[in-house]
Amino acid sequence: MDETKYFRAPLPSRATRQAPKRSRVANRSTLVARLPAYERPIKIVAHSGLELSTAFCLLAQRDTYDLIGQPHEISFRRPDGRLSSHTYDYWHQSNDGTTTAFIVKPFAKTKQSGFHELCQAIKAATPPSFAERVFLVTEKNFSKDHVWNAARFYDYRRIVDPELDAKVFGMVCRSDCPIAISQLQEQTDLAGCLYQAAVRLIFEGKLKCLDRGRILPSSRVQTGKYLQ
Repeated sequence: MDETKYFRAPLPSRATRQAPKRSRVANRSTLVARLPAYERPIKIVAHSGLELSTAFCLLAQRDTYDLIGQPHEISFRRPDGRLSSHTYDYWHQSNDGTTTAFIVKPFAKTKQSGFHELCQAIKAATPPSFAERVFLVTEKNFSKDHVWNAARFYDYRRIVDPELDAKVFGMVCRSDCPIAISQLQEQTDLAGCLYQAAVRLIFEGKLKCLDRGRILPSSRVQTGKYLQ
């Protein structure tokens, strides 16, 4: 019996904290991501639109090995001495083993009195065995276009088509100069599938997009001497 013909549900989220069911600020989302750390796709939760944007950007990084939303909490003392606990929004592990914990907050929140002192107390109490680095993320850490592109990559990465990707890569390699994705589409009947392959190849570092902003069919791509 060929088990590959049967649907296998993604692994459950490893989140330890759920967003409140009734909240004016919570925007619960669940992503199903392919990560090197797992044999099967796994669910990753986001409790707000900003967390969702952060997840898209982290999943789009080529060095991402593992990503957990709402990992287990840590204990710390607030600046006033009170014992408290904190759950980071994301825990990230890169391919080289480096671990990073992320606090994701709107920029306006970071301007509130005592916010940075609180973050410093949380960071100081975070054991290196849990995370070697601690980063604060706001909406100012990435542009809307980058989030848009990362979200496209997330969508298209769920489609596994190595043959198509190799074909599109070969087409770009044979071009003597930068070529628009739409020009590649005109050479085949692949249409949207070719565009999706081009986005995957750009985020995988196999192609370079020569135009800033959103990756569109009009965007020019190249490899070879243009690829850094």
